[in-house]
Amino acid sequence: MKRQLLTALLCTACLTALGGEPSDEIQALKKELKNKVRIGTIVDETIAKDNGEKFEQIRFHTYRTRHCDAKFKLRVIVELTDNRGKGDPCYATLTLPHHGSGTRFAGEEEWEFEVPHGKMEKPKITAYAIQSGVMHNKTFIPVAEELDDVDSTEEIIERGNTQRIDMECTRHVTWVNRL
Repeated sequence: MKRQLLTALLCTACLTALGGEPSDEIQALKKELKNKVRIGTIVDETIAKDNGEKFEQIRFHTYRTRHCDAKFKLRVIVELTDNRGKGDPCYATLTLPHHGSGTRFAGEEEWEFEVPHGKMEKPKITAYAIQSGVMHNKTFIPVAEELDDVDSTEEIIERGNTQRIDMECTRHVTWVNRL
């Protein structure tokens, strides 16, 4: 009986640590920041450069309140699948900038990421997860997220092959007001 109880407690602790029910502290942090950040409309498409090279592009806006001191991070995970159905997860994680003296953040940022095709034949973006959140005890806590064709970021990672492709942030525009 004691052994079963210990096993049940251990399983519960592991589930919580691996993404089960978040702690009260994390829930309070998410609640505090929930209305201070959001992700706008997301557009993804295939782009061809002048030299004929193609890549997938994903564009979106993020919005944050001006008076929030939290240091937000942006996490973008995209599933790129070729015409044979083989997919790879693509990653980008960025710390969102703080704005210098003499300006005040206006609350909006525009982002563009390029995903190279590499050796894939006719790939396309089949799923994505875009999250804005904060770090808490070395753990990323998403506050706002937009998912397409997946229920979680882990689903993209689990479906992918072992190859990881790093995306490049090719455009980042921040709106500021001069003081």
